[in-house]
Amino acid sequence: GQAAGGRVPLLLVGPSVRAGYRITTPADHYSLLALVEDEFGLRRLRGAACRCTPSLGSAFAGGMPPRLNGR
Repeated sequence: GQAAGGRVPLLLVGPSVRAGYRITTPADHYSLLALVEDEFGLRRLRGAACRCTPSLGSAFAGGMPPRLNGR
Protein backbone atom coordinates (compact mmCIF):
# COMPACT_ATOMS: atom_id res chain seq x y z
CA GLY A 1 0.00 0.00 0.00
CA GLN A 2 0.84 3.64 -0.09
CA ALA A 3 1.92 5.75 2.85
CA ALA A 4 -0.78 7.96 4.34
CA GLY A 5 1.45 11.04 4.21
CA GLY A 6 2.54 10.83 7.83
CA ARG A 7 -0.81 12.04 9.15
CA VAL A 8 -1.47 11.50 12.82
CA PRO A 9 -4.71 12.55 14.50
CA LEU A 10 -4.35 15.02 17.35
CA LEU A 11 -7.01 15.86 19.88
CA LEU A 12 -6.51 18.93 22.05
CA VAL A 13 -8.59 19.08 25.21
CA GLY A 14 -8.68 21.83 27.80
CA PRO A 15 -10.43 24.96 28.97
CA SER A 16 -8.53 27.26 26.61
CA VAL A 17 -8.96 25.12 23.47
CA ARG A 18 -11.40 26.59 20.97
CA ALA A 19 -14.53 24.45 20.88
CA GLY A 20 -14.95 22.67 17.55
CA TYR A 21 -11.83 24.28 16.09
CA ARG A 22 -10.22 22.43 13.23
CA ILE A 23 -6.77 23.11 11.84
CA THR A 24 -6.93 22.75 8.07
CA THR A 25 -3.23 23.39 7.44
CA PRO A 26 -1.28 20.13 7.32
CA ALA A 27 0.72 19.80 10.52
CA ASP A 28 3.14 17.22 11.89
CA HIS A 29 5.03 16.47 15.09
CA TYR A 30 7.20 19.53 14.45
CA SER A 31 4.04 21.64 14.80
CA LEU A 32 3.61 20.36 18.35
CA LEU A 33 7.30 21.03 19.02
CA ALA A 34 6.87 24.57 17.63
CA LEU A 35 3.94 25.16 20.01
CA VAL A 36 6.04 24.13 23.04
CA GLU A 37 9.03 26.17 21.89
CA ASP A 38 6.87 29.26 21.27
CA GLU A 39 5.12 28.90 24.63
CA PHE A 40 8.39 28.79 26.57
CA GLY A 41 10.14 31.44 24.47
CA LEU A 42 12.65 28.99 23.05
CA ARG A 43 14.35 29.18 19.68
CA ARG A 44 12.74 26.80 17.21
CA LEU A 45 14.94 23.83 16.39
CA ARG A 46 15.32 21.55 13.37
CA GLY A 47 12.09 20.97 11.44
CA ALA A 48 10.10 23.25 13.74
CA ALA A 49 12.29 26.15 12.56
CA CYS A 50 11.04 25.80 8.98
CA ARG A 51 8.66 28.60 7.99
CA CYS A 52 6.52 25.86 6.48
CA THR A 53 5.80 24.41 9.96
CA PRO A 54 2.58 25.82 11.43
CA SER A 55 2.28 26.21 15.19
CA LEU A 56 -0.79 24.73 16.86
CA GLY A 57 -1.25 27.95 18.85
CA SER A 58 -4.22 28.97 16.68
CA ALA A 59 -6.25 26.16 18.28
CA PHE A 60 -6.22 28.02 21.59
CA ALA A 61 -8.44 30.97 22.48
CA GLY A 62 -6.10 33.93 22.74
CA GLY A 63 -3.57 32.32 20.40
CA MET A 64 -1.59 30.31 22.93
CA PRO A 65 -2.39 27.98 25.82
CA PRO A 66 -1.96 29.23 29.38
CA ARG A 67 1.49 28.47 30.73
CA LEU A 68 1.98 25.28 32.65
CA ASN A 69 2.99 27.26 35.74
CA GLY A 70 -0.65 28.09 36.52
CA ARG A 71 -0.92 31.57 34.99
